[in-house]
This record gives sequence, C-alpha cells and structure tokens, in this order.
Amino acid sequence: MRGLVIKNTGSWYTVKTDDGQLIESKIKGNFRLKGIRSTNPVAVGDYVQLITNQEGTAFISSIEDRQNYIIRKSPNLSKQSHILAANVDQALLVVTVNYPQTSTTFIDRFLAGAEAYRVPVIIIFNKSDILSEEELHYEKMMCTLYETIGYKCIELSAATGEGVELLRPLIKDKKSLLSGNSGVGKSTLINQLIPDAEQRTAEISEAHNSGMHTTTFSEMLELPATSLKVMPMAFPFSYILALLLPTLKMPPPIPPLPIPPLNLPDIQRMKNTKKSRGARLKSVLKKSLSFWLS
Repeated sequence: MRGLVIKNTGSWYTVKTDDGQLIESKIKGNFRLKGIRSTNPVAVGDYVQLITNQEGTAFISSIEDRQNYIIRKSPNLSKQSHILAANVDQALLVVTVNYPQTSTTFIDRFLAGAEAYRVPVIIIFNKSDILSEEELHYEKMMCTLYETIGYKCIELSAATGEGVELLRPLIKDKKSLLSGNSGVGKSTLINQLIPDAEQRTAEISEAHNSGMHTTTFSEMLELPATSLKVMPMAFPFSYILALLLPTLKMPPPIPPLPIPPLNLPDIQRMKNTKKSRGARLKSVLKKSLSFWLS
C-alpha cells in the first residue's frame, strides 16, 4: 500500500494513502535509508510503502526515491543528520527585522542549505506593522539585497493579515516548507492561511527578544489544491552550512548598505596614483568598510 507521510510525532507516522485513508504506522527498529545515516530515516513528505502485521499494526517497509530533502546536523552525536522534510516544491523562510531579530547569517546559511538540496526559497519579512520607520527602511534594503540575487521577497503582517494575499498565489498547488526562528510568526501565518488550523501561538520573550517554541512536531496541512509543510524550528539552521559545506569558512557578515560616494579629491587622487586596478578596488572597499564600521 502506497502513501504520503503527512505527520511525525516521534515514533509514529501518519500516512495518507492514495485512496485517502489516514493510517498510523511505525518503522522497524533496523530500518535505515540506504546511503544516509540519520536519526529519522522517514520524514514528512516521503512517499512510502506500508505493510501490516498479524496484529494489524502498519509498518513502513520502504521509501520511494526523493526529489529533494532538507537536513540539519543532528544533536545526537552518534548520527550525522536529521531530515527535516522531503519532496518539497519550495521553502518559505519567515524572518523578522525585529521582535525577534533574524540575522543575515541565519538567512544566508538557510539559503545555502536549500540551494545544496535544490529547494527554491521565498523570503517572507513578517511583522511589518510594528516596525519603526528606520526598521522599515532596513527591511526594504534587505528585500532589495536578496531580490538582486534572485530570491522572491514578501513583506507582510501575519497578525493583521496585511500582505498575506500576496503569498496565496505563490503556494497554490505546491508543497511548501515553512521555516524560521522561533517567534517570527510562523504559527500566526498558518492561522491566517488556514483558519481551521488553530496553531498555538505565544508572545516573544521581552527579556531576550526571542520566541518560545510552540510547534513541537512536523505536519503537512492542506489548503485547497495546495499543501503546506509546517516545520517546528526548535533547532536553529545555523548548523546546516557546517554540515553541507564543512570546508567553507564564512567571513563575518557585512551590513548590506551601499558604498558611500567618493568626493572629487578622492577620485582625482585615485586617477593620479599609479595603482593597479586591483589595488584601486581594494582602496575603495577599505574606505567603504571603515565608513560603515566606524
């Protein structure tokens, strides 16, 4: 019997069969996915085959080849990875400029992980309704930065619903992985998209300006002609780049601000100085960097 894994609550998996049945199933203790050492060889989004024993308990006997998947480094040192989701059409990365603040390092590492496993990403900037004018300006700059390198960005407020309609056409007829740090408003966004979902929400910690984990399991929720893959983010994605590209050393992030204009004396001095093109570029970059970091 063939089916799609739509929920994982630990040792039990909810599988929706091709004829629409929902079957609670388990995996055998020695079951492992060929070629991947993982704490969870079966993930939400997997297409699987089921068998039933004499007692009537359903077991997952095999997994079909995956189109793609996203993993993180497992906190269990005896394993190498933890599969977050499989066979997704895209990822929706929810970020916030503030309340809580999402770092560009977090965003860049998530994008690197998604690219490595061939998963397109849409970046959602949430909580625009409570940002200051300066923070809104920074949010616009962030959108411009990531749109310049090819990522779709959406600014919205999940709390008020403003801008959510811009997202609906982008998730139509697709399986979307919803990800982001705790407190950025994933559950609130789900409740806007699926009013019957009744996802639990919580206020962020005022002391630490960070969220508290309210989603504790993985589940695929259905929209009309659409499916939305909901993932808890109890573990940050900051480990994913170290897992995917262990030899790559990330430089410290540079604020995505434009290079300050050079005045006429600076330009004339560069023209009169017999420097190579590389040395001139280095001089401009050094001037720019010192300007923004001062």
